[in-house]
Amino acid sequence: MARGRSVDPQERYRRFVADTMAKRIPMIVRNAGEGFDAETVTRLEAISRAISAGAPMVVDLSNWPFQGWEEFPLRVNGRRIGDAPFFDFEFWMYFRILEAVRFSETRADPFRTTKHRDLDRHLKWADEALGRVSTLADALRTSLDANAHDLSQIGSPTGRYELGRDALNVEPGSIKRLNLIADNFGFRPAIHKLVLSTGDLTTVYAGSADSLAAAKSGTIYFRSRSTLYKLASGTATVLAGS
Repeated sequence: MARGRSVDPQERYRRFVADTMAKRIPMIVRNAGEGFDAETVTRLEAISRAISAGAPMVVDLSNWPFQGWEEFPLRVNGRRIGDAPFFDFEFWMYFRILEAVRFSETRADPFRTTKHRDLDRHLKWADEALGRVSTLADALRTSLDANAHDLSQIGSPTGRYELGRDALNVEPGSIKRLNLIADNFGFRPAIHKLVLSTGDLTTVYAGSADSLAAAKSGTIYFRSRSTLYKLASGTATVLAGS
């Protein structure tokens, strides 16, 4: 991704998806087989072939005991991988991986081996990086680099930015509010706000959120399972979903 705003956002996204499908996705499926038996590896290889062929996606929940997936088959069943939103494809892929390792029966983590193998390397990077943080700008740059490590299978960390690092050179005293955007799926038991003057986290909503974004006005928008909410003054209002 080139520095600056010269690249069209849709083209940026297209490149990201293309690079991810070509490099990162095959690695994810392949790494999921580490430590499992040959039968499981064979099932994972079948997933890789389906992805390469752009095959229609199918989700069967008949043997899936976990809640929150009920509407997912309607989103993906019968749709070809290349025609579906990338977010839906990723969910389908991870669902198929969990099926392949019999997660519902064994609770076996398909990425446990990869996590443990890479943990020491990432902790070493974090220790070295935190030792260089002395200002807010340093902290923002470190956060950007840490997030880029998730994309390191596609390109070099710290090598791609939309705005460039000059935009991160800010003085803490000039900031009245800091909006944090969480773009990774995960179950969060509450939404918190960072108070810059004290460094404390205060709870602004005690419900769960899968992902959230904060507008310049201070209003928080978040998704909880299949429902989209607007959070203002501690009150959550349903915008869409059920």
